[in-house]
Amino acid sequence: MIAVTLSPGPLRDGFLRAARPDEDVICGKDGALEALERGFPRLVVTTAAELSFLKRVAARGPGDVSLLAFVDSRGAQYLGASAGEVRVTAAIVGVDDHPARIAALVRNAAATSYADRVLDFLSESANSPLPSAFSGFARRVLEYPALYSDLHGMARLTGLSQGALKARFRRRDLPSPFLYLRWLRILAAAHLLSSRPEVSIGQSALRLGFSSGPNLARAVCGLTGRIPSELRQTAALLRLVNRFARENLTRHQLVVWDELRPLFVRSAA
Repeated sequence: MIAVTLSPGPLRDGFLRAARPDEDVICGKDGALEALERGFPRLVVTTAAELSFLKRVAARGPGDVSLLAFVDSRGAQYLGASAGEVRVTAAIVGVDDHPARIAALVRNAAATSYADRVLDFLSESANSPLPSAFSGFARRVLEYPALYSDLHGMARLTGLSQGALKARFRRRDLPSPFLYLRWLRILAAAHLLSSRPEVSIGQSALRLGFSSGPNLARAVCGLTGRIPSELRQTAALLRLVNRFARENLTRHQLVVWDELRPLFVRSAA
């Protein structure tokens, strides 16, 4: 996920085009701030005037986010995050709104999302490359679980009703999209709880889009048989990834997921 606070114009449009086809782009100051507070963006593109405030917000998260702040129309400053602390990682460089240069800027400035690591683990557990459709579905939930707390978010993304979306999965003999969504939100919870042990379960629940700590506990226990505090263990995420892949990413399921590519992978502009 990329969050962009820049005003509408060629520069912002360039970042929209430079995003991965399987990730969300959140535009606007309020939307970008909420994405940083409640999600896990790999890059936030902002202005120098907003940088200090966004740095403080980023430092409260679990890391793995970079801030790219434009000093003026001719320069930018990269700031990355490590272990929850935002730090300068490169000097000011020249940039304009040429698409190729913006794409290079995104490649150089963006952090590796924890979602990338989870998708790699899932691929290893499934012993197969992941279809781009599944990656597009999964990445969005992993990076912004609060936005995809139910199927309303996926319905908006695909332009289908919830019933029509479920039918696409049912006709392909796939588990319900809601089951996939539930599992991915629990994987996001395991990431947050293990990376920020000082943050309470209640606070983590609100960041993840659950109404309360008990609500998160019911979701975790109902799906995995575990309690949220167990997800703080270092190995908990990998154990859940292995179980999820074993139950829901069989060879047949991966093959038919590929048929859903138009729903979850954005076409090139």
